[in-house]
Amino acid sequence: EIILCEVASRTAGGKIPKCIEYRTGTDMNRTWFRNQLGLLTEENSVKREMLYGSIQCAPKHGKLTSIPKELPFDWVKLYEVYAKEGDFYQGATSSVFAIASVIVEGESEQDVTKRLNQVDEYIKLNTIYI
Repeated sequence: EIILCEVASRTAGGKIPKCIEYRTGTDMNRTWFRNQLGLLTEENSVKREMLYGSIQCAPKHGKLTSIPKELPFDWVKLYEVYAKEGDFYQGATSSVFAIASVIVEGESEQDVTKRLNQVDEYIKLNTIYI
């Protein structure tokens, strides 16, 4: 008997699909959807040398008065802000609640980890709540 859980029923969440697309050139959500429709296609994946990682930035408590509009790092591939200045936040109410998402690239796992930490620190220092 095979029992499938949520892990086997959908693609990854957050920015993981976008990281995979940057790395391989394959949109895994599109590929999954087409396969579900029986539209099997040959994907021409290209393994790029760079590695990618993402972070979801959790809110703090208070009224958000300022959040960076852009990040000053050329290795940031994607920066999306979800928060609105003037809104009130009560911290992260779930594991996926975020005020912003960031994808970075690096030549090694250590590069990616260091850059994710650097981005997280930058956003924390430059996001203001009252």
